[in-house]
Amino acid sequence: MYPLLVACKSQSNQRRDAAMSVVEAVRIHSAALVEQAQLVRPSHLDAGWQQLEKILRCATFNSHVDLCLSPCL
Repeated sequence: MYPLLVACKSQSNQRRDAAMSVVEAVRIHSAALVEQAQLVRPSHLDAGWQQLEKILRCATFNSHVDLCLSPCL
């Protein structure tokens, strides 16, 4: 949703109109989703991505450690 909301502010009339029509269609189906998406700030997205990257790094590291420590059959 966030990229669509950003596109709604585009300088390009074609991009802005297309994004607004999609957002309005989503709003008809799920107004709460659009309202919640409008509350998201770019800083929140950055923090979320950083946390996700940290989790993925740990998961990858742990799976490699598990593979190294598992006995070979």
